[in-house]
Amino acid sequence: SAKAGLRYEYSMVNGNSLTSGQQTETSYGKFFPTAYISYKSNENHTFSLNYSKRINRPGFRAINPYRWYNNINSYFTGNPFLQPSINHNFEFSYVYKGKLSASAYFQRKLNASDQIVILEGENKTSTFANFYNASSMGLSLNYSDTFFRLWEANYSGDISYMETQVFVTDAASRKGSGYEFNFQNNISLNKSKTVQLILNYWMRLPSNSGNVRWDYLGNFTTGLKMNLMDKNLQLNIFISDIFKQSKSKGQIYYTTGTHYFNNYYDARRLNLSATYTFGNKKIKGADRNV
Repeated sequence: SAKAGLRYEYSMVNGNSLTSGQQTETSYGKFFPTAYISYKSNENHTFSLNYSKRINRPGFRAINPYRWYNNINSYFTGNPFLQPSINHNFEFSYVYKGKLSASAYFQRKLNASDQIVILEGENKTSTFANFYNASSMGLSLNYSDTFFRLWEANYSGDISYMETQVFVTDAASRKGSGYEFNFQNNISLNKSKTVQLILNYWMRLPSNSGNVRWDYLGNFTTGLKMNLMDKNLQLNIFISDIFKQSKSKGQIYYTTGTHYFNNYYDARRLNLSATYTFGNKKIKGADRNV
């Protein structure tokens, strides 16, 4: 089977900063083609080759020119003239029995933006800029299965290699590898599956992105999901980032030197929720075609 498509998007962005009185206006229009080819040799094996062109628009924080001061010599500000980046994505994938999938991919990112730091004497300004192109290739694996009819598992991993080419600013061009892994487990503690134990762990080994090298990052989350009173009452208890591994730590490389950062934004949470459903569940609503 095969499928192809073409989409056109036109964007208009108007900004008005009440604090600085700055007004900005920009617009851009682009075509976005996609193409997909899939071949299923039998019930167990499926192959596909895909291409897509995507757009990645900057978020509000990245374009808001308002200044957040840390002290008289240091502040963060957005860049209202920031432009979106364009991604060209190629992917070859294989699926075995709907449980195991493997994908080899290549991505070309053009006019990419990221946060940069500008040093002028004792003054430091953090902002965003379009300053590099990047090429990356990698391999993604995903495995989903159910064991003993009680244990639902989903495991995934991504290994990639990236090279960046800086065309403005004094940010340094970089190349290196990246590694991400995600383990999700849903274990039923009784045969009726009304009480389930959740064990999830996500981690990123030391990896490269743009002109930044990130240190190890992880998050272990666990909890219970309970369906009581004929499944009318649902109780959820979750604890996230138990080992306090959600740290933002690493190095940012410039041609003039290296910046080091070590931030911790507390991601540990205890979440409790209760939902009770009442009323007659056998009532059938009118069918509607939308």
